[in-house]
Parts: sequence; C-alpha cells; structure tokens
Amino acid sequence: MKGRLIRIAAICLLLTVCLSGCGGEDPPDWEEAGVAITSPPTPPGPPTTDQLVVYLDTSGSMAGYVTPNGQNVFGLTLRALRDVATSFKPAVQVSVRHVEAVVKDPDPDGALALQKASITNIYHGGDTDLAGAFSSFAPKYAQAAAQSSPTKQANGNSAPAEESAADAQPLARYHILITDGVQSTKVQNTKQGCLKGSDATCVREKIIELIKQGWGGYVIGLRSQFHGNIYSQVNNDAPIPYNTTEGNWKRYRPFYLYIFSPDRAALDEFVDVLRERLRPIASGPEAMRVLALTSPYATTAAKAEIVVPAESKDAVEQTNGQGDDPTRFTLEVNSDREETSPAPITIAINMPWSSFVRDSGTPEELTKLLRWETEVQHAPAGGNAAAEDPSRRYAVLKLKNDTGEPTLDDQGRITLQATVGWPRSTAKPGWRVYRLQSRLDLSVGHEPLPWIKRWSTDLDTTAEAGDRTLNLESVLTGLWRNPILEQQMVTTMYLRVGPQ
Repeated sequence: MKGRLIRIAAICLLLTVCLSGCGGEDPPDWEEAGVAITSPPTPPGPPTTDQLVVYLDTSGSMAGYVTPNGQNVFGLTLRALRDVATSFKPAVQVSVRHVEAVVKDPDPDGALALQKASITNIYHGGDTDLAGAFSSFAPKYAQAAAQSSPTKQANGNSAPAEESAADAQPLARYHILITDGVQSTKVQNTKQGCLKGSDATCVREKIIELIKQGWGGYVIGLRSQFHGNIYSQVNNDAPIPYNTTEGNWKRYRPFYLYIFSPDRAALDEFVDVLRERLRPIASGPEAMRVLALTSPYATTAAKAEIVVPAESKDAVEQTNGQGDDPTRFTLEVNSDREETSPAPITIAINMPWSSFVRDSGTPEELTKLLRWETEVQHAPAGGNAAAEDPSRRYAVLKLKNDTGEPTLDDQGRITLQATVGWPRSTAKPGWRVYRLQSRLDLSVGHEPLPWIKRWSTDLDTTAEAGDRTLNLESVLTGLWRNPILEQQMVTTMYLRVGPQ
C-alpha cells in the first residue's frame, strides 16, 4: 500500500512538472508579442510634373570652376546632370535659373543652358542669394502648407492641410541648386531673413522648412579643379587667387549639388542614377561625398548572428533564429544564472547600408553614426498578448557600453557586446521579448559624417583654405539633425529570452 502511494505521488509530481512546462514555459508567439513583420508604406507626396529645375549659382566666385572645353569635374558634372535627366522615360524637362542677388526667371532650354554653363563665363554676379533659391523651390505649396498648419486650423482660418496642398499647382519633381555653398549678400535680406554677408543660419532654416513640408533632400559634394579667385566673406569680399594642380584631389575646391523633391521615392531613384554617372568623374580619394537628409540609411532587415562564447555555453543556448524581416532570435538562459553574474554574448550584425549612403563615408564612419538600445517589446494597444505577470521574474538583456562604440569585426560586421542574466528572486521564470534597435545619433556633441568637418572652414582669408567651404559644418550638421532622421529607425531585430 505504501509503495502504491509513493508511485501515485511520483506520477502526480511528473504530471505537474509536465503541465507547467507545457503551459507557461513556452515562448510567446511573435505576433502575440506585437512584433510587426512588415514596414509601413511611405506616404505619397503632392502631385508633380516631369520637370527638373536647376538653380545655378552664377556669382563671380564660381568662375574658377569653368574651363574652355568643360573637361573638368565641374563641367562634366553639368553634362552628366543633363544626360541623366534626358535618360528617364518620359524624359525630364530641364530649365535653368541663375542665382545671384535675385533668382532669375527660368531659361526653358535647360539642356543647352547646362552645356553652355560648363564652358562659358556667365559667372559674374556680385551676390549669391542661396536662401532665396531654396525659397523658390515651392513658394505656392509652402504658402498652402503654412495656411493649413494645426494652429490655423484650430482657429478655423483654413481648410485641412490635404485640401490646401491639393489645391496648389503641381510642382516640378526635381530641384537642384549648384553652388560653392556660400551665401553672400551685400545688404541685409529682410525678405529671406538673412543678415548681410554670409549667413549660414538663414540658408539652413530655408532647407529645414522644405524637409518639414515632407520634401526629400540630398547634398552631393564634389571636388573640382579650380583656377580663379575666391572671395573672402570674412574679409569683405577680398579676392584671393586659388589655383589647383591637376590630379591633386585633396586640394581641389568643393562645389555642391543640393537636390530636393516633394516625391521622396522619385528622388531616391534619381540620385541613385546620378551618383553612378558621377562616380567615374570624381574618382579620386574622397572626391565625392553624399549626405542623405531624409532617405533610409538601411533598406532591408539586418542579418545577424548570436555568438555565445565558451564561458557562456552552460548558461545560454540559441534554440531558434530566423532571417525574416525583421530578424528574430530565441535564447534560453539558465535560470540559475543571476543578474549579478550575467553571461556575456556577442551580437554580430551585417548592416544592410542603403545605396543612398554608401558614398557618405567608410563602413567604420557609418557605424559610428548609430546609437543602439534595447527595450522590452509590448503588444500594441488592442493586441491579444497579456501583460507580463508580476509574480514572475524575467531575464535581463543589457548592452555593454565599456567600449563606448560598436566595432567592426574582420568580416565587416557590427559587433555588440551584451549580457543576459536573471534577477535574484524565488519567483518562477517567464519569457520576455526584447527589441534591439539602432537609430542615428543626432545628439548635440556627437559628430556627423567626418567628411563634413574635413571640407569645412570658419576662416576663408587665405588660399590655404581654398580646398574647404566656409561654414559648411554649421549648415550640414544642422540639416542632418532634422525631424525625418530623428524619427528614423535604422534597423530593428527581436530576441525572445526565457528559461532553459
């Protein structure tokens, strides 16, 4: 009888263990944890026409880029721009507007105007109103957007934003400003809110206005041969002779293409084609650099691997890994491994940098742009997943910040050092889903792409600074910290972590 009772007790204990293991110990389904498998679509922009408007800085400081045959980087860039525009189906109609003290009316025969601009000295303007050029990109649409702002709507003074935008005239699809990057006016420009001289702040604000309206933007910087005068803004337009030696790329003088469109998808396609045309033209070391202001820095899900070192083999086991979009992993962790002595792991990530940023810097430089963080993934409002049980304990996943920044391994993968462990408690362990994500680090004090600083100067009084652009760092760093990039999630992956 006694032996029978012992056997019955043993069977009951076994059933209890099995039921508890088959019930609450299974990892939660990804969908129940609120993991989104697909990305939301990009909202469409306003109506556009098959047009490209080129705003050409024709101030005297641009004359040094021009050669009699147009066979330098500047001249070949203008021709490449013309060729790219006409290669699209349907072909993009090109017009050119000169930018001096004012923005001139468009020359409708833009293809011919671009060809002439590469060999003819039309660059004799005294002022350069870059802020006025950016304001000319979309004056009617900008006015409609301003009239339909949330403040105006709250006061009952206008129709909704979508109605006002729809009522505005269709915009040219592409707008490109070609310039040496320096705003220069002899008098204060009250219309644009610019101070006399070189006011980088007002230029930056005009561009930010476009981005806030939903426009996409790029800045392409190229270095070109230069033979002429630089006009110092610090020293009251004093001319400074500057001449480059053929093949000495580091001393070539930069010029810039500011490329914008209200149709961000069309802009990405246009810039991709243009970059391919420009790459053999500017083939020297750091002869071309790109700053993507609104486009995704990664376009697909990152492929990753969990590396468990030898000292963690008895504590951590990867039981499942999926290469879907997004990437997902399942880790089982020995529940006796407390948070006070967590197990180290390495997360190795193949970052799928988009083509839009591959000319922005080296993989190491791009890696340093990112800020990584983990957070507990909760199901979205209205989902079926229950809240975490407060009577349970959950494994803690932490990123280690001992090295300060992620590093690249010998395979070019971003490596993140992390630890997993359990809080000290007698509570039953449960499953938790973590989201590992990266964003662009746009915090003040964190430097953007290094080329921006290398191409910038705050003093233009000598020929020594001829290979740099006055106040470029102030303009581009301010543009990089914009609302679109602040919201951008560069890459996301998920980890289910629970007991072994």
